[in-house]
Amino acid sequence: MKNFGHDLFLRTLLSSVMMKVKPDAPTIAALLYVIATSVLLDNLEMVGADPTSLEVRYLSFVSRYIGYVPSVGSKSFVAALISEEELHDLARKNLDDNDRLPLSAISILSGQKQLVPLFAGPIAEKDSVARLLVSYAFEPHLSLPQDTERLVMESPLPPHLSEAILGALYLGAGNQELARKAQERLKARARATFMFSLLVAGVFAGVFVLGLFSWFYEVRRIRDSEELPPLPAEKSSIFLKVFSFFFASILTLGILLGPLLASSMSASHALLLTYILTGILGFFFIYFFGRTKPTGFFATIGLKDFTSHTLLGGLHYGLKAFAMLWPITFAAAFFWAMIAKGSGVFSNPIVHLLVKEPDITPLFFAVVFLAPLVEEPIFRGFLYGGLREHMSETKAGIISSLIFAAAHMSFQNFLPLVAIGFTFCIAYERSRSLLSSMIAHSLWNLTETLLLIIIFRQAL
Repeated sequence: MKNFGHDLFLRTLLSSVMMKVKPDAPTIAALLYVIATSVLLDNLEMVGADPTSLEVRYLSFVSRYIGYVPSVGSKSFVAALISEEELHDLARKNLDDNDRLPLSAISILSGQKQLVPLFAGPIAEKDSVARLLVSYAFEPHLSLPQDTERLVMESPLPPHLSEAILGALYLGAGNQELARKAQERLKARARATFMFSLLVAGVFAGVFVLGLFSWFYEVRRIRDSEELPPLPAEKSSIFLKVFSFFFASILTLGILLGPLLASSMSASHALLLTYILTGILGFFFIYFFGRTKPTGFFATIGLKDFTSHTLLGGLHYGLKAFAMLWPITFAAAFFWAMIAKGSGVFSNPIVHLLVKEPDITPLFFAVVFLAPLVEEPIFRGFLYGGLREHMSETKAGIISSLIFAAAHMSFQNFLPLVAIGFTFCIAYERSRSLLSSMIAHSLWNLTETLLLIIIFRQAL
């Protein structure tokens, strides 16, 4: 969250000036608390999985496409997947012991046999497979024990890395037949992985193109020339109060719940509880401070007029918005990566929980189902809906999306989150139903979580 507190501070001041709001004492106190807490958190490192371990898991994932041992492989193809410099950098780092055996196998796959002792050596005394690999690196005529295959296959390695080690060991021992069989199994796995990836890539490419065409169509429908009543100062004060208290609750729960619940439940369960409590508090603040419609609370948060027409429209625009998310999020992420150094998938807090948590079911439920149910009524129903009564859809969408992104407390992913929030606003605007943004939100979180599981959790 580097520099996020100062960024939030400036945005808060700017929004207050723009709205010409004179907040009351409780709102000022909440704002000062949010600013002070954000500044204090600026220089704190996020506690989670070691970034090096995440990098090793990523390398393990991409190594699935290398379906051969170095002697018969294409160096250019290997270098495109795993660079020699990357492995050399890892060899110079203080690694977790659990990462050493996978890195040894990856070094073999990528033709960097000389790195095997650096990775496997420190654990050779306690790991029989690592001991065999050190011998493989130094001895020209390797002598293998009879249970070599059992030792390798029972090691905590994914199948393709086990096959890579077996092929290399058998080749070093001069057993050409067993080496050939291991190489064939490795090739078969790589071929199956590649074909499946082509299928998935084709589906994503189709969704991406559909999203592009949808954007071209929807941009022409944006109405920015409507005559609307100006945003009254009283309503601006309501928005400022609700989200000052809401941000304060997010920060407080994030800081306190982890240490308080660490001894009684897992981080995944704590995250689920945090989502529930955050949602309850958000709706509580809207109920007591933010009811702006005479029809009541549910109308204020956009949960109204559910008919067969709005349900069908919600489903249609939910799927359409999901497709639209791909091009705009990729573009925003690419642009933001050039501006915010260090941004990327390794900075995603979900990745750290996926790696270190044994049971991710609560995390999966919170991200895929609970987050859309909580965030859409608050940010699209209440905030965007309230702003839209006085602003164009573009201006209301941008303001609400900036606040939506800020609420996630992730500077590294700030601009992509703004793009995601703006797309949800368009879905809600077109369908007049929160169901559309909820569907798009849930599908996006589901897809992102599944991809992260495949890359970082199933890689090892």
